[in-house]
Amino acid sequence: MPLTKIVVPPDLISFADNTARLNREKYPEFKSIEGEPALSNKNPRYADAAREAFVALQVARKRAAQGDRQFVYLGEPAIRFLYGRSKDTGEQDCDVVGRVLQRDYGYWLAEGKGADILKAIDQFKVAKDCIDRNPTAAGPVIGALVAMPRLRYLQWIEPRRQWVAFLDQAEEPHITARLQENIAKARPTLQRDRTYLLDGPEDDKAQLPVWAVNSEPQPLTVWIHDRKTGDRGQFRPLLVGQGRVQIFYVAS
Repeated sequence: MPLTKIVVPPDLISFADNTARLNREKYPEFKSIEGEPALSNKNPRYADAAREAFVALQVARKRAAQGDRQFVYLGEPAIRFLYGRSKDTGEQDCDVVGRVLQRDYGYWLAEGKGADILKAIDQFKVAKDCIDRNPTAAGPVIGALVAMPRLRYLQWIEPRRQWVAFLDQAEEPHITARLQENIAKARPTLQRDRTYLLDGPEDDKAQLPVWAVNSEPQPLTVWIHDRKTGDRGQFRPLLVGQGRVQIFYVAS
């Protein structure tokens, strides 16, 4: 079965005059968030703004009941926190930066993307570097979230006894056919209890995907499959700082 999407609640935000606003009346967690989802005047993408609000909500829910140095920044306030100013052309950032208390103070980062996991990881790494340089609010990155409606992945389909490629829940037969030779000769091979992300990196030897997710409740933790050791290879979590990268696969 293809991966199942979850629905972003349609009432997270409201729109007026090409401006998105968090629904702070319906979702009291939003009252702890400074900022609003970004919305372009020329090409407003309402689904993109809703995904930003969705991941901001997930980060806000990680705040401890106590802790006076906690904050969640969305959009422009997140950029100003990272850079101490508005960003320059070509600079990267992430949609949400949250400092929360979980035993100690640490950071959750989040992105609402359409696609491109690799770009999200690059954005998280840039945000981490900015945080590391901040002398007044230092702390480790303890987690990173991505919400996206478009995933390309490879999954074992037991009734067909075959690995099948999907893009956004629809089969991609040409990719399925292209990968069969690589899968057959790889030792150790892909593990059938995992779903492999085709938009991530490949290993050098077999040219097969390295990133995988479990069949588990969302968010999906991203694992790196190192097939160079052991009969099954080894899995380790994909990290930004000390934090695992997790994906929400959402309906757009």
